[in-house]
Amino acid sequence: MDADGERPRLRRQLTQSKEFLQKLELALAKLNVTSPTSLRRRDFARVVAAAVASLAVLVVAALNQHAPYDIQAGPTARVLAGLAPLVAGVVAGYAVLRPWPAFLAVLLLTPFFDVPQVSWTVGPVQVIAQTLFVVVLGLGVALRSPRA
Repeated sequence: MDADGERPRLRRQLTQSKEFLQKLELALAKLNVTSPTSLRRRDFARVVAAAVASLAVLVVAALNQHAPYDIQAGPTARVLAGLAPLVAGVVAGYAVLRPWPAFLAVLLLTPFFDVPQVSWTVGPVQVIAQTLFVVVLGLGVALRSPRA
């Protein structure tokens, strides 16, 4: 009885696993990654670097916003300043995976990224939001696949 009951359950699990793998392969194909079973080291490194870059830019941008003392920001500027770190994190992750289109996004969104006035002092060097994007774009170019 157990053997007869086990077969349909195992078939359902196998079918669900196959469906999950098919969905995963489609999602990875949209990211231009071949398949989960044939991920090359460079592709895996790009995905990990994109996640780390996204998180790092999000944290730095969120924790280092500075408004001038002589300006009182209106509600629109406050909302934009609140959304800027999230958008910056997404663009940073995209910059590792697709550096050239992300470069255009950074150029177009520069006024938006300047609203929260992100600046961070590391020793004698002042790091601004654009500095973060230059580093992340350089990382994306360095990790891009030779076939692209």
